[in-house]
Amino acid sequence: MVSKRGELTTTEIVEIVFGVAVVFVMAWLLYALISPGFDKTDETVQSYFDSFEKVMEDGGGSFLMWQPADEDKEFYLVYFQNRSFFEARRKFYSLGNNVNHVCVCYWDGDDTKCESCKNLDMPLVLGVAGESWVVNVGERIEIVKEEYYYNVIKI
Repeated sequence: MVSKRGELTTTEIVEIVFGVAVVFVMAWLLYALISPGFDKTDETVQSYFDSFEKVMEDGGGSFLMWQPADEDKEFYLVYFQNRSFFEARRKFYSLGNNVNHVCVCYWDGDDTKCESCKNLDMPLVLGVAGESWVVNVGERIEIVKEEYYYNVIKI
Protein backbone atom coordinates (compact mmCIF):
# COMPACT_ATOMS: atom_id res chain seq x y z
CA MET A 1 0.00 0.00 0.00
CA VAL A 2 1.29 3.42 -0.89
CA SER A 3 1.11 6.21 1.66
CA LYS A 4 -0.81 9.40 0.96
CA ARG A 5 2.41 11.05 -0.23
CA GLY A 6 3.11 8.20 -2.73
CA GLU A 7 5.93 6.58 -0.71
CA LEU A 8 6.31 2.93 0.23
CA THR A 9 5.06 1.94 3.65
CA THR A 10 7.11 0.04 6.20
CA THR A 11 5.12 -3.12 5.53
CA GLU A 12 5.86 -2.93 1.80
CA ILE A 13 9.57 -2.39 2.43
CA VAL A 14 9.70 -5.45 4.73
CA GLU A 15 7.88 -7.54 2.09
CA ILE A 16 10.32 -6.46 -0.62
CA VAL A 17 13.36 -7.24 1.56
CA PHE A 18 11.86 -10.61 2.52
CA GLY A 19 11.09 -11.40 -1.14
CA VAL A 20 14.64 -10.58 -2.22
CA ALA A 21 16.03 -12.74 0.61
CA VAL A 22 13.84 -15.70 -0.42
CA VAL A 23 14.96 -15.40 -4.05
CA PHE A 24 18.62 -15.24 -2.94
CA VAL A 25 18.27 -18.33 -0.70
CA MET A 26 16.49 -20.28 -3.46
CA ALA A 27 19.23 -19.37 -5.96
CA TRP A 28 21.93 -20.43 -3.48
CA LEU A 29 20.17 -23.79 -2.81
CA LEU A 30 19.79 -24.42 -6.55
CA TYR A 31 23.49 -23.70 -7.08
CA ALA A 32 24.43 -26.03 -4.20
CA LEU A 33 22.26 -28.76 -5.71
CA ILE A 34 23.78 -28.65 -9.19
CA SER A 35 27.35 -27.65 -8.33
CA PRO A 36 30.15 -30.23 -8.39
CA GLY A 37 30.46 -30.19 -4.58
CA PHE A 38 29.26 -33.79 -4.32
CA ASP A 39 31.88 -36.37 -5.21
CA LYS A 40 30.57 -39.94 -5.34
CA THR A 41 34.06 -41.42 -4.90
CA ASP A 42 34.83 -39.35 -1.79
CA GLU A 43 31.44 -40.24 -0.29
CA THR A 44 31.99 -43.96 -1.04
CA VAL A 45 35.46 -43.94 0.53
CA GLN A 46 34.16 -42.09 3.59
CA SER A 47 31.26 -44.54 3.94
CA TYR A 48 33.61 -47.56 3.81
CA PHE A 49 35.96 -45.88 6.28
CA ASP A 50 33.10 -45.07 8.67
CA SER A 51 31.98 -48.71 8.51
CA PHE A 52 35.52 -49.88 9.27
CA GLU A 53 35.82 -47.45 12.21
CA LYS A 54 32.50 -48.73 13.60
CA VAL A 55 33.79 -52.31 13.49
CA MET A 56 36.96 -51.23 15.31
CA GLU A 57 35.02 -49.23 17.94
CA ASP A 58 32.87 -52.29 18.62
CA GLY A 59 36.01 -54.34 19.30
CA GLY A 60 35.76 -56.34 16.10
CA GLY A 61 33.25 -57.76 13.70
CA SER A 62 32.67 -58.38 10.03
CA PHE A 63 33.73 -55.90 7.33
CA LEU A 64 32.99 -55.94 3.61
CA MET A 65 33.43 -53.39 0.85
CA TRP A 66 30.91 -53.90 -1.92
CA GLN A 67 30.61 -52.02 -5.16
CA PRO A 68 28.43 -52.32 -8.26
CA ALA A 69 29.93 -53.93 -11.34
CA ASP A 70 29.63 -50.71 -13.34
CA GLU A 71 31.77 -48.72 -10.90
CA ASP A 72 34.81 -47.18 -12.63
CA LYS A 73 36.96 -47.22 -9.48
CA GLU A 74 38.41 -50.05 -7.39
CA PHE A 75 38.34 -49.78 -3.59
CA TYR A 76 40.74 -51.39 -1.11
CA LEU A 77 41.28 -51.65 2.63
CA VAL A 78 45.05 -51.33 3.02
CA TYR A 79 47.00 -51.99 6.20
CA PHE A 80 50.37 -50.24 5.90
CA GLN A 81 51.58 -51.46 9.30
CA ASN A 82 54.39 -48.93 9.95
CA ARG A 83 55.20 -48.10 6.33
CA SER A 84 54.28 -45.26 4.01
CA PHE A 85 54.41 -47.41 0.85
CA PHE A 86 52.98 -50.82 0.07
CA GLU A 87 52.75 -52.71 -3.19
CA ALA A 88 50.40 -55.60 -3.78
CA ARG A 89 48.26 -55.63 -6.91
CA ARG A 90 48.62 -51.84 -6.99
CA LYS A 91 51.07 -49.37 -5.44
CA PHE A 92 49.66 -47.66 -2.34
CA TYR A 93 51.11 -44.56 -0.67
CA SER A 94 50.11 -42.94 2.59
CA LEU A 95 51.31 -39.82 4.33
CA GLY A 96 51.37 -39.40 8.08
CA ASN A 97 52.77 -41.01 11.19
CA ASN A 98 52.05 -44.54 9.92
CA VAL A 99 51.91 -46.51 13.18
CA ASN A 100 49.51 -49.43 12.73
CA HIS A 101 48.23 -47.40 9.81
CA VAL A 102 45.11 -48.49 7.88
CA CYS A 103 43.42 -46.71 4.96
CA VAL A 104 40.53 -47.08 2.59
CA CYS A 105 42.10 -46.44 -0.80
CA TYR A 106 40.87 -46.40 -4.37
CA TRP A 107 42.33 -46.78 -7.82
CA ASP A 108 40.85 -44.50 -10.49
CA GLY A 109 42.46 -46.13 -13.52
CA ASP A 110 45.59 -44.00 -13.36
CA ASP A 111 46.79 -44.13 -9.81
CA THR A 112 45.81 -44.93 -6.23
CA LYS A 113 44.66 -42.49 -3.58
CA CYS A 114 44.67 -43.18 0.16
CA GLU A 115 43.06 -40.26 1.97
CA SER A 116 40.81 -41.83 4.62
CA CYS A 117 43.30 -43.25 7.11
CA LYS A 118 43.74 -43.95 10.78
CA ASN A 119 46.47 -45.11 13.15
CA LEU A 120 45.17 -47.93 15.36
CA ASP A 121 46.07 -48.61 18.97
CA MET A 122 47.12 -52.20 18.16
CA PRO A 123 48.33 -53.94 14.99
CA LEU A 124 46.02 -55.71 12.55
CA VAL A 125 47.38 -59.20 11.83
CA LEU A 126 46.33 -61.04 8.68
CA GLY A 127 48.56 -64.09 8.32
CA VAL A 128 52.08 -63.07 9.36
CA ALA A 129 52.47 -60.48 12.14
CA GLY A 130 54.30 -57.32 11.09
CA GLU A 131 53.30 -57.57 7.43
CA SER A 132 51.31 -55.09 5.37
CA TRP A 133 48.24 -56.40 3.54
CA VAL A 134 45.36 -55.39 1.32
CA VAL A 135 41.73 -56.50 1.15
CA ASN A 136 40.03 -56.10 -2.22
CA VAL A 137 36.47 -55.04 -2.74
CA GLY A 138 34.14 -58.01 -2.33
CA GLU A 139 36.41 -59.80 0.16
CA ARG A 140 34.79 -60.16 3.59
CA ILE A 141 37.03 -60.09 6.64
CA GLU A 142 36.34 -60.84 10.27
CA ILE A 143 38.22 -58.77 12.85
CA VAL A 144 38.66 -60.24 16.32
CA LYS A 145 40.26 -58.24 19.13
CA GLU A 146 42.93 -60.26 20.92
CA GLU A 147 44.99 -59.16 23.91
CA TYR A 148 47.77 -57.38 22.00
CA TYR A 149 46.51 -57.21 18.41
CA TYR A 150 43.48 -57.49 16.11
CA ASN A 151 43.29 -60.83 14.34
CA VAL A 152 42.02 -60.46 10.77
CA ILE A 153 40.53 -63.49 9.03
CA LYS A 154 39.48 -63.55 5.38
CA ILE A 155 36.13 -65.30 5.07
